[in-house]
Amino acid sequence: MLIKSKITAPRPLKNAIPRLHLLNDFEATKLALINAPAGYGKTSLMTEWSEHQPHNAWFSIDNYDNDAQQFAEYFIFSLATLESVHCPASLEMVKQNNHIDLITLFTLFLMKPLN
Repeated sequence: MLIKSKITAPRPLKNAIPRLHLLNDFEATKLALINAPAGYGKTSLMTEWSEHQPHNAWFSIDNYDNDAQQFAEYFIFSLATLESVHCPASLEMVKQNNHIDLITLFTLFLMKPLN
């Protein structure tokens, strides 16, 4: 069972202070992993950044995501929310397999389908 809030970006704060200098650092970023202590504004920054991105996926990681199966499920399902991402083999693998080989999973995910 997936917790939907872990793969749904939160709403931006109405009274947030824009941090344009930090947002500029992410201008060409395709994948971001932010690691900082609680209260440093990670969520606020990424929420603001994601507002300006036409296609983005959200996966909020915490201390309890230290399980390969659980990580893979959330990661693949968060990316599957994007219309431009088509990964049926990876989705099926995380749905059916309790012992996922992450190398195989991400290889399937990153392979482009042949037309």
